[in-house]
Amino acid sequence: LKNETDREKTFRFTAAVEWCLWNAVDDAANFQRNLNTGEVEREGNVLYHTTEYRERRDHYAWYGVNGDIAGYDTDRDAFLGQFGSFAAPQAVVNGRTGDFLAHGGAPMAGLALDVTLAPGEERSLLFVLGYGRNPREAKFLSPGVIRKDDAHRVMEKFSSPRGAEEALAELRDYWEELLGVYRLECGDRKLETMVNTWHQYQCMVTFNMSRSASFYEVIGIFILSRFKVISDPKLNERRDRTFPYIIETACFIGLAVYLNHINAPAWLSLFLIGGAVALIVLTVVNRWWKISGHATGMGGLCALLFYLMLSGNSIYSLHWEFLAAILLAGAVCSARVVMGRHTLGQVAAGFLNGFLWVAILPMIFQVTRL
Repeated sequence: LKNETDREKTFRFTAAVEWCLWNAVDDAANFQRNLNTGEVEREGNVLYHTTEYRERRDHYAWYGVNGDIAGYDTDRDAFLGQFGSFAAPQAVVNGRTGDFLAHGGAPMAGLALDVTLAPGEERSLLFVLGYGRNPREAKFLSPGVIRKDDAHRVMEKFSSPRGAEEALAELRDYWEELLGVYRLECGDRKLETMVNTWHQYQCMVTFNMSRSASFYEVIGIFILSRFKVISDPKLNERRDRTFPYIIETACFIGLAVYLNHINAPAWLSLFLIGGAVALIVLTVVNRWWKISGHATGMGGLCALLFYLMLSGNSIYSLHWEFLAAILLAGAVCSARVVMGRHTLGQVAAGFLNGFLWVAILPMIFQVTRL
């Protein structure tokens, strides 16, 4: 902020964020529960989101600024007003903050600063939105007081413009190195931005989120084939399927643990755990009877869509997607029978194996939360 006039300027600057209760889909649907769970804390110029921390979570979030605040808000309805919106919040229009800690409702973090600038004076305000995690055995400093070491460290780092500039430079250098290996220069700025930035970024995200798992599985099968652990990379023989199935099971479990670590929706981790259990069953039964792995995969896909339809975790109806998955499963299973890879009983057993395990675990979780 810089005062470029020849007079002293005084004004109020307000910044705000609304907290998600750790699950965006559930946050927008399960109001009977969510409107009673919100918890916040204040420590100087930082507001903390601590919903469910004392009960079952080991992580929290915060929003702070490198300056003294004149007021704060922690309840969205009080901040916006009865008929207000983020376009014109009541607290901003009236110039008055709530200055209380909300319990339940829709928690948020609003920070108001009174700023006075002399002619030509310049001031930097650094707002920090952060996330911290503590070991479960060291969640509290004392009874009822949560440990905020991560927040203190980050707020100290960004207490001056220099810290923010160094972090932004480091981030910029990282992306330049990652995306700079290929560059198009054609004179069309829009095309250059699309090819040099967004296409490469999307390819990287796609690889990290999905293709890397397939890559590891294929490489694992290739290595096993080269070392004669399996006789046929196509895995037509029962004895060749054991090690690849073990590799796939490890990938599923590893991804489930990672998603749980980053606080992804629980049903997503349980979907992968269900897939891992189905693979374990597939591995064991495969020693005596070659049930279809393709059918198991299709059964898992159908079960996921079926669960999302029933649980309400989808933001729109998935009936057509579920119908398409059923038709696709029928086509895949029929092809396995027509090609002579499996019998009808092996295909049916595979589909039920995938469907039941993937559907049961998230449903059990859903029931235990009620």
